[in-house]
Amino acid sequence: MFILSLPIIIKRVNFRNIKPVTLKIVLKFAIPFLPAGIFTMIMELANRYLLYWMAGTQEVGLYSAGYKLGIFGLIVVMGFNMGNVFVMAGVPMVMQAMVSSLDGDRIKGGKPVRSRSIGAYLAESQVAGKLAVIQNEHPDVDLGSYPFYRKDGYGTNLVMRGTDESELDEMKDKVRAMIVSFGAEPFEE
Repeated sequence: MFILSLPIIIKRVNFRNIKPVTLKIVLKFAIPFLPAGIFTMIMELANRYLLYWMAGTQEVGLYSAGYKLGIFGLIVVMGFNMGNVFVMAGVPMVMQAMVSSLDGDRIKGGKPVRSRSIGAYLAESQVAGKLAVIQNEHPDVDLGSYPFYRKDGYGTNLVMRGTDESELDEMKDKVRAMIVSFGAEPFEE
């Protein structure tokens, strides 16, 4: 089908207007799909000849209809986007190619959100009061506490997220000092 539509595509698309940067992004995104596309075309054609040879025309028709319905499962393997929603592929290599193609041209929006993380062998309840004070001093940064349990004991990971790197670093220093004030050793993973 694609080969039959090539003449129409060539007539309607002005390839001189495609920017090299855009072409690079498209190829970087599309190349991982190439083997799947080639093998899909081979399977879609070759297996029908075998089925026709072994079972007949009616079975080929039933098989073709079922195959077309099953092709919707490829959405799990492939990724797509609709507006500002990006659905990532389930295959790690394909997802990596998709993520690497996401830049300022494709994603419009604000500053990127950065994070800092510090852990300590302290209970969440021990640090809650002082964390609230630190959070109130930095309303533009989100501060979360996530308890953990390891063979060494239990503790809390403190995660800061925001767009201002200097404010994140300032909050991180305050959180570190708070941990030390409780007599614990802060650690970063």
